Amino acid sequence: MSNDVNYFEIGSPDPDAAKEFYGGLFNWNVGEPSMPARYSMVNEDRGGLWDTSEMGGASWAI
Repeated sequence: MSNDVNYFEIGSPDPDAAKEFYGGLFNWNVGEPSMPARYSMVNEDRGGLWDTSEMGGASWAI
């Protein structure tokens, strides 16, 4: 039995920097953000990256 992550979300006040960092670290393909939510899918449907610049702070959920 494996313990694979099914879905994750990363919130960042600087989504471009997060996209570059996590994309390089994990070899992720991060799509262009949807509007108006500013939410990008990671590796098609394995996770998401969203812009928290208006609300402040960073977060992640697994």
